Amino acid sequence: MKSTCNLLTTSVVLFSLSIFMIPQLFAQGPPCNGTIQNPQWFSGANKIFSSCELVKVGVGTDSPKRNLHLKGTTCSDCPITEDPSDPVFTTYFRIEDERQTETGSFVSETKWDIGASADKDRFFVAKPGTPPGGFFAISGDGSVGVGSIGSVNNEALFHIKNGTSSGYSEFDAAFLIENKDRKLLQLDNDGLLRAREIKVDVLAWPDYVFEEEYPLMPLNKVKLFIKENGHLPNVPSASDIETEGVNLGDATKITMEKVEELTLYMIEQQEQLDQQKELLKQQQELIQAQQELVEKQQQEIDALEEK
Repeated sequence: MKSTCNLLTTSVVLFSLSIFMIPQLFAQGPPCNGTIQNPQWFSGANKIFSSCELVKVGVGTDSPKRNLHLKGTTCSDCPITEDPSDPVFTTYFRIEDERQTETGSFVSETKWDIGASADKDRFFVAKPGTPPGGFFAISGDGSVGVGSIGSVNNEALFHIKNGTSSGYSEFDAAFLIENKDRKLLQLDNDGLLRAREIKVDVLAWPDYVFEEEYPLMPLNKVKLFIKENGHLPNVPSASDIETEGVNLGDATKITMEKVEELTLYMIEQQEQLDQQKELLKQQQELIQAQQELVEKQQQEIDALEEK
């Protein structure tokens, strides 16, 4: 009886373990030990797989270095760049969709290539064709190109090119950010930047103009400076602006500096005007007193003559 109970208990334990362990074994596949010489592949509904993480798959190479290693060759219908000296790109992936026509046949609708350029160390996503479609590239130096192969001679970290000689699409704007209500930021093809508002950080706002030790240039010297240089002191010349452009922060700071200097000149002129008014008032009072004295003396003269 005791042996029968032990046997029954053992059977229950094994059955319980089988319920939990067997699905796990099937889910994980066969165990992986060391280097896999001949990995086993399994198939299921719409899938083929190997559950061993040590297995590496190579396409175009017999020595894969990663779980999926793709090595392509040059292709004749890969994207055409605006630089004729660029190498032919290598396509690793092609994503293609097709649609069914009214007659029941299927035609290719969309193609996208994903690949790289070994010579220029670039990864790209593009729509092949002549002329080619959209183009997106990331270079090994970290630069990104949209509509462009990316940075050339370290021109820019992020390079957007709207329309090229190779036939890429040209859009109304080169860059656009918007929310559900309105456009927030837009860069037009002519270089015009449109925004709701721009806030520029300035480290030193020119309130120093109102400090006692600020060397406010006398207006006669300002006049002489303008005559000799053709612009205000501490303001870039027209030629400098045409060559170097305008820094919004510096331009705003300089403008405020001149506004505050102009305010000081106006205050100074107002003080001089107030002094002149006071002097004129004193002179008028003196003239009035003298006039009254003259009238009084005239009255005394007239009185003497009557006697």
